[in-house]
Amino acid sequence: MTSSIEDAHPDVDPRLIRLDPRDNVLCVARPLAAGDSVRMAGRAVRIGERLPHGAKLASQAIAAGAPVRKYGQPIGVATRDIAPGELVHVHNLRSDYLPTYLHTTQDDYFRHPAAPPAGVAPQP
Repeated sequence: MTSSIEDAHPDVDPRLIRLDPRDNVLCVARPLAAGDSVRMAGRAVRIGERLPHGAKLASQAIAAGAPVRKYGQPIGVATRDIAPGELVHVHNLRSDYLPTYLHTTQDDYFRHPAAPPAGVAPQP
């Protein structure tokens, strides 16, 4: 039995969490500052921007068009090449979840955020 995240995944920095061995993103467990160095796959990677708790961080290079995996499942597709240690979010990921939830495309939703699609309640 393991006693810590680091024991369970010695190749991953303890400030990061790999939810499933098939994932190509890691979850930020504690905020990271731009310039911080984290350990992934046994090597140090410098963080280019501030990353808040809960952010997704590429654990390896992800090619444009490749699936992004979290929880061992594809959550979307990379819209451009993503480098190890880079934030993975709507600027470089086309979500498989948002179109189902929003009943529209991710691009349409973010192009017109003040006017939510029919059936989606406006946010206060």
